[in-house]
Amino acid sequence: MIIREMRRLDIEAVSLIHKKTIPGPGSKIGKRFLIKFYNLLLSNPKDNISLVAELDGKIVGILVATRNYPNTKKLLNKIYSPEVFIDTLKAIFLGKLGIKELYNHYRFSSQFETKSLTFNPFIAILTLAVDKSFQRKGIGRQLLVRLIRDLSREKIKLIMVDTLLENQQALGFYNKMGFRSKFQLVDSWVLEKVVSSM
Repeated sequence: MIIREMRRLDIEAVSLIHKKTIPGPGSKIGKRFLIKFYNLLLSNPKDNISLVAELDGKIVGILVATRNYPNTKKLLNKIYSPEVFIDTLKAIFLGKLGIKELYNHYRFSSQFETKSLTFNPFIAILTLAVDKSFQRKGIGRQLLVRLIRDLSREKIKLIMVDTLLENQQALGFYNKMGFRSKFQLVDSWVLEKVVSSM
């Protein structure tokens, strides 16, 4: 298996893994949203780190993180085109996406941005996902180890990630990888890891 930087050609496969493994609003809004999401992140490599795990020519895992959460959040606001707005309304009307879930997502994002201004420089993991048929094979760990290795050349020594309160699988994974709960925000835990402790 190879861990490498994500390319634009990977976005279709990356979006599919995201949609099938991450139960958030982005997955429920749909493919058009996810493709725009990953294209925007790739358009700013100065702030964002985008990695994929590839096995026998197939993308089986993804990790996307940002060095500059406020800038990345502003960049991602560009996703909301008329088409994505219509996709969002469709997801709500079809019962795939609840208004409360969407509201909590934006509430979390705003509160995290405000709170993050008080932290030392940090990396925020935006996406860490492994294709369901390849989970529990060390792929998520390898992606995270690569991120940490890449960060060792930078001054950033703190990684933060959020996960839904009820996502016991993700909480267990992050705890095993040395992350500790920092605080609860809306319907999620925010966890942190000091890079030098790997």
